Amino acid sequence: MVWDEVLRRIETKVNAHTFHSWFQGTRLVSDDGAKGLRVQVPNQTVVQWLNRHYLAVIGEALAEVGRPGVPVHFIAAEPQGPEV
Repeated sequence: MVWDEVLRRIETKVNAHTFHSWFQGTRLVSDDGAKGLRVQVPNQTVVQWLNRHYLAVIGEALAEVGRPGVPVHFIAAEPQGPEV
């Protein structure tokens, strides 16, 4: 599965704590070819963190597995709670 290959590449690019904190709880939901990958993450915080800090690393890993330029859409498993 392409996301498993991407994760193996990412694991070599970030430290173990970072990988465990931000990537280990992810899973591929769908692969729509050039339209992108839909990846489920634990919550909205992870969605925001990955989008802000790790898109370049994810893009590198995708290029290394033969999927350069393919967008990744993160989906939170837990819906965001009400604003306080």
